[in-house]
Amino acid sequence: MVSPTATLAPAASPSLTLAEHVAALLPPRAGTAWTAEPHRAWWSTAPAARIVHGVRALVVVARAWDTEIGWQLPGRVPTRPDLRIARMAPAFIVREPALLSDVVSATLAGADIAMRKEPE
Repeated sequence: MVSPTATLAPAASPSLTLAEHVAALLPPRAGTAWTAEPHRAWWSTAPAARIVHGVRALVVVARAWDTEIGWQLPGRVPTRPDLRIARMAPAFIVREPALLSDVVSATLAGADIAMRKEPE
């Protein structure tokens, strides 16, 4: 008797997850929805994805430190990213410089504030 074996599904890449979410947000054009599919970008060894609509596509490479996007059109294959997004979070708002002692107490409390040198 042969015991059954289970095959694990491959983990979704961050690029494919991001592409699926973006494709779901994009409005259909000419009655056709955008779709996401795994892909290999020419400029990266990281897993990539394509957001496809007909013959047009966006190639997405999402990494922990940045996201790169290349436009793919008929007759044009992106060999390097056309757009690089370094961060997707809004920038921190600095209200006023703080003393190092204020930074330490605020950090212990979980807040992010700007820092300047202690007066000598």
